[in-house]
Amino acid sequence: MFDLSLVRGRGCQGTLSMSKAQTFRLIYLGNTVWMRPSDAFYASLGTNKAALSLLKGKYIKVKSTDSLVGNISDLCTLSGLLGTVAPTSGRSFAAVTATYAGQPVIKMTQPDHAGFVYVSDTARPVLLLVTEPGRSGGSIAFTNYNAAVTITPPPAAQTIDGSQFGL
Repeated sequence: MFDLSLVRGRGCQGTLSMSKAQTFRLIYLGNTVWMRPSDAFYASLGTNKAALSLLKGKYIKVKSTDSLVGNISDLCTLSGLLGTVAPTSGRSFAAVTATYAGQPVIKMTQPDHAGFVYVSDTARPVLLLVTEPGRSGGSIAFTNYNAAVTITPPPAAQTIDGSQFGL
């Protein structure tokens, strides 16, 4: 699950989850990424107690180009985020009215394709949800359009520079 706030041209912040317990907080600003994994995430990696006591509750600061973060910074752009959605082929789409989160929407589907898209049914349509059902599928929900979001780096006291660990 992703719960990210994206700010065009700046970066993003939010939480990424591998499971209910294995999560990490992410802040991406400029050329820097800060990650704060949960204890359960560290446990899944087999982190020893000494290292865990040093890392617990701290953000690890790395450059956005570091191999540790891989393509995480790609998730902080709309094109990077939507790049995870499988492309469709052909030009035949069906559009029907539906309801999503209590508001009228247009549900767009393509024949012989399980995925669908919800677009708001308003004077200025916006993308609300992209879904690809199935075991390897998922959903991306879009909320809080035009909300003011400020990306703020964590305080230095809550940060460990990853370069001291070769990151």
